[in-house]
Amino acid sequence: MALVATVAKSSEGVQANEALRRISVAEYHDLIASGNLSREAGDFELLDGYLIQKMSKKPAHNFCQIRLMQWLTRNAPEGYVPGQEISITLERSEPEPDGVLLLDRGDEYFSRNATAEETALVVEISDSSLERDQAWKLGIYARAAIPNFWIVNIPERVLEIYSEPAGEMYRRRLTLRGNDVATIVVGGRELSVRPVEFFGNA
Repeated sequence: MALVATVAKSSEGVQANEALRRISVAEYHDLIASGNLSREAGDFELLDGYLIQKMSKKPAHNFCQIRLMQWLTRNAPEGYVPGQEISITLERSEPEPDGVLLLDRGDEYFSRNATAEETALVVEISDSSLERDQAWKLGIYARAAIPNFWIVNIPERVLEIYSEPAGEMYRRRLTLRGNDVATIVVGGRELSVRPVEFFGNA
């Protein structure tokens, strides 16, 4: 039976395929441990039980990734650490968002992945993956009650800010352009963000 899902433009996120089956997070970890799924290439992530091949990165994505990590490093509140493509273990998924702010657990992350409860912010840099991130990944992060989800939307040059998860959605959404400013609270500290910090003058 097939394990790798082909992404479709639908609310389900994958094409109907009789041969496709879902796997658990434990099975996913077993595949990695056995060497049958190499993590070195970083080509896959687990979304709702489906193995999804990650999109290739264009120069604009790489540029925004550098800017995002600079912002996270500058603004991480005390008691939190920034991360890039860090695996977050959820009930049926193990996404690897482009940026995160996690509770600082010292050496614990050496032997395990972060959980939703330890994740204050996830950021996806979206180009060809935009529809997937706005629908499928948004639902995954909302169900996990991750409090803040951002999309660095490259095609539209906007920053989408989602907060207050409720079921499979977020109650609040802000869309920022250019020098627009928004503030979020992480660890009791207010963090201000502007899209220009990620897109530059592009």
